[in-house]
Amino acid sequence: MRLYWLANLLATGLYVAYLTPYAKATLASAATVAVYYYAASELGRDDAVIRGALVLPAVAVISVVGVWASRAVAVHDDDEDPSRVVIDEVAGQLLVVVALPLGVGWMFAAFVAFRLFDVLKPFGIKRLEKIGNGIGVMLDDLAAGFAAGVILTGAYYASELIRG
Repeated sequence: MRLYWLANLLATGLYVAYLTPYAKATLASAATVAVYYYAASELGRDDAVIRGALVLPAVAVISVVGVWASRAVAVHDDDEDPSRVVIDEVAGQLLVVVALPLGVGWMFAAFVAFRLFDVLKPFGIKRLEKIGNGIGVMLDDLAAGFAAGVILTGAYYASELIRG
């Protein structure tokens, strides 16, 4: 494949997956939260609407690109879901943080919740990874990110109601 180098660059989270022999997905999730926190802080406002208007389209683009890139790497490696493919973690992790307030505690909670949901794959999320052609690689992490995001966002709004 002529563009394998590009697919590999993107699938590995700009080569973040090559920084460690273990826990590649965890490192990619942590890097995503750190980059998101820095970039969102630079916007100068803790405005979920503005961040959502920027991040949700980015998740869509990352997801479409991720299907292509993860499929290309999987075909090259003859492995349906190579461990170095972490673009799915990037997209899933972004879904968790997008609606949360910009604070270190919430970002840490988003990281932990996503990793738990990604590893445990509750609510039938595990079935999504069976879908082939790179789609399953992306979908299970997007579903894990969505589920973790809904729960944490609910927790945030419940805490705001309790606080008054």
